[in-house]
Amino acid sequence: MSISISNLDIFERKVKERLVKYKPVLLEATKIESQRVKARTQQGQGLNASFLGYSASWARVRENNTPPLRTDIVDLTFTGDMFNSMQTTLATAGDTQAVATVEFNGDFNKLKASVNNKSRPFFGFSEEQVNIILSKLKLTK
Repeated sequence: MSISISNLDIFERKVKERLVKYKPVLLEATKIESQRVKARTQQGQGLNASFLGYSASWARVRENNTPPLRTDIVDLTFTGDMFNSMQTTLATAGDTQAVATVEFNGDFNKLKASVNNKSRPFFGFSEEQVNIILSKLKLTK
């Protein structure tokens, strides 16, 4: 079975016009939600649950740091470099596709994020966050 679209050129033009409007909205909405991931994580909340506490040995390392770091909440922040390297970008494929990506810059920050995410899942958007992004796109005319 095949489906043909009459006036394909008009359809393609409309898709391209809409994508031009969607791209900045998609990028900004994704940036906002990635900052919510960071804020959520630094409050001790993972993607699906609160983080378990630090081990006694790691809590001592944090307490003996200059300045001392919090041990009451697991916030996945020691130097701040990992979260400071988080970046949102927009990639396009031709005139009809756009993808927003959130990633960490630098090999060491990518490794830290990956290791942290395995033991304490934090990196990702909740269903609510996805719906917020989608609703912003739906409001774009």
